[in-house]
Amino acid sequence: LQVPGGESAALKLVLVSVTIAMGALIVSELLAQRVARRMGR
Repeated sequence: LQVPGGESAALKLVLVSVTIAMGALIVSELLAQRVARRMGR
């Protein structure tokens, strides 16, 4: 963070990675529910 204006770039990276992580969690939950339904639960 020695670059001027680097904090906003770092914040953007954090927001992007959090968004991707949440999206992956949601997708895996949906897939798990679908698999559980197929198994007959």
